[in-house]
Amino acid sequence: MARRVVMGNIGGVYDLRISRPGYDAMTADVNNVRQISFSAQRSATSRVASAGEISSLDTWKSFGHTFDDPPPVLALLKRGSYVITDLYQEYPRPNGYQRGSGFTVVVQSNRLLATRPSAYGLTLGNDKFIFYTLASE
Repeated sequence: MARRVVMGNIGGVYDLRISRPGYDAMTADVNNVRQISFSAQRSATSRVASAGEISSLDTWKSFGHTFDDPPPVLALLKRGSYVITDLYQEYPRPNGYQRGSGFTVVVQSNRLLATRPSAYGLTLGNDKFIFYTLASE
């Protein structure tokens, strides 16, 4: 499975990269817009096309318009007064602990959905997902 979003020191350069489906953001050609849809190293390559929040799981949320392809999305979990960019926890299982984020965001060309793998059985409670879609300029 390809890493779609990477952030940090990548080959000696600090960057935030979002790849297109099927490409690894860590190893794809950062200058090829067919492979990397967003890179902080490229100036004026993207803008925020839409933003919003998801307050319940398994309910589709519309972007308000349709993109040609599913857009790159940055989704953050807002938990109380904290915004969490990398939620990675251990969850109790009958045979020990299982690690993972517990949540997944599914993106289509006109909407997105926050869901969870059934193994975790989590709910959002008072938490919310904040999302930003990026559009190439």
